[in-house]
Amino acid sequence: MPAFATLVPGGTITFRGALVAPPFDIVSGSASMLGTSGFQNDSADVKGVRSSAVVTYYAPPHNAPSAEVSLVVVGDRAAAVSSHFIDGAGQRVGPSLGRSYHVGPAGGALLIRRSENARAESTTLVTVVTQYN
Repeated sequence: MPAFATLVPGGTITFRGALVAPPFDIVSGSASMLGTSGFQNDSADVKGVRSSAVVTYYAPPHNAPSAEVSLVVVGDRAAAVSSHFIDGAGQRVGPSLGRSYHVGPAGGALLIRRSENARAESTTLVTVVTQYN
């Protein structure tokens, strides 16, 4: 079975406005990282965690960044992807009405995986957008 989460090197980072404080340290990888970043308790009940990706937000010391994180799914494939966010205290946090997740000063982890109703042979491209407050 092909893995759902494929990390692609490179990409483009675009800044609009001014960064006035240190941003989060952002690390992406496979969901097996959950066990090493303090979020393992939640990963045990997530079906398909091995074919998932995780984006982890770490706050720099002595700083309290804040951001909104959302997913942009390429094409008409939003139903093929599911996600949830676990804050830095290990609590599952639901999305806002605009379908974004709030990342507070303690950071957190965004788990992205194939939805149960997605076709196994299909590929869905997803962009994670981080907008600092």
